[in-house]
Amino acid sequence: TALCVGYSRPPKNKAAEKMTEFLKNHKTEIFIFLLALIVRMILFFVYVHANEGNIDGTIHGQDGYYELGKSLIAGKGFSWDGVLPSPFHVPLFPLFLAVSLFLSGSLLPALGLQMILGAIVPVLGRRISLKLISSEKIGFWIGLTLALEPNFILHSFIFYSETLFLFLFSLFILSFI
Repeated sequence: TALCVGYSRPPKNKAAEKMTEFLKNHKTEIFIFLLALIVRMILFFVYVHANEGNIDGTIHGQDGYYELGKSLIAGKGFSWDGVLPSPFHVPLFPLFLAVSLFLSGSLLPALGLQMILGAIVPVLGRRISLKLISSEKIGFWIGLTLALEPNFILHSFIFYSETLFLFLFSLFILSFI
């Protein structure tokens, strides 16, 4: 091909190069995250369908966090009856739900964030295993197992505190090893 006089190559897009490098270096984590998120979303929609479209019935946990979050936003405090504080629950998760209700008037942002956090935990589990064992194969299987563990999938869209706790605990463990 003939060269044009005065033609120079267009400048390389640094952001595109960095993104390509990131995707190449983290393809296993991206795969685990996307698999975990897709599985959680599929099961969520199966449960919504089984509950005849009732999202509230699908996400409502039976341990009282849901009620405490609604009580906080209603101005009744950290209480079920508006008088006595609940001695059985830690305040972070009901506060998480109350912030979602306060900012959007809905629990759907909390649900979306909880599903994303639930999909990040298998990636964090893989990272923890790589720091402890440094075996890519074992790290992959740990991430895959956490991504597909049935109870953890279920807890990522029902309002129990386990998902938020496991996310924060995994970050804590990862910061110390």
